[in-house]
Amino acid sequence: KVAQYYSSMAEALATTGDFVRAKSTFRRAVLLQPENVNFLYGLGTVNMQMGAFTDAVAALSRAIKLAPNEGEFHAQLGVALQKDDVSGSISAYDKAIELGSNSAFVYYNLSTALSQNNDYSRAIVALKEVIRLDPQHQRSYRSLGHIHLVCGDYHEAISALRRAIELAPEDFVASADLGSALLGAGITEEAILIYEQLMKFDPEPTIQSISNMALAYLCAGKAEAALKLSDSGLEIARNE
Repeated sequence: KVAQYYSSMAEALATTGDFVRAKSTFRRAVLLQPENVNFLYGLGTVNMQMGAFTDAVAALSRAIKLAPNEGEFHAQLGVALQKDDVSGSISAYDKAIELGSNSAFVYYNLSTALSQNNDYSRAIVALKEVIRLDPQHQRSYRSLGHIHLVCGDYHEAISALRRAIELAPEDFVASADLGSALLGAGITEEAILIYEQLMKFDPEPTIQSISNMALAYLCAGKAEAALKLSDSGLEIARNE
């Protein structure tokens, strides 16, 4: 009963954002019942919220050793591993899915790990599964579009990025990628319109955004406008 009390207190502290006290309280529960997988899981998730990923991996690994068929434990282990061990993270997500934890959350995190590992073909499959499970998952459309852009599949990128922007018109990252995809597909005038809109919202444009805009002008045969932008980009570079 005392251990359960500590666990309940830790959960309450975590909901208020007091992760330091939540961690110490979960540890008290674990000391009293070291083989309670729920206490270990709670300790692991609190450690992740604190950014203490090594401690999170330790707690979650202990929970998995005691309850190897809990898919959610593997899913959270994947999150904890992703910063320092991408391959281990992918294996954890794969195991979670195998055990039935096949939510949009797990597939999206798997896609990000696969992208980190440059496994774009599997990342695309994972993102499409996210979209099947949650058709309104805006970040998946943006990520899918970005991967297609990186792979040079411009028309697929355009389709995914248009949907991302439809769901979140303020997503300037998706808009910038859409401009690049349109430029790659030879749809220059629309790319220029997008870049011009982005420049209006950015009072201090980066060298990259200026370069993109200059390239779009150059592709459209507007050499003078491209040259002016290139000059401003060089001025920014000198001042940095």
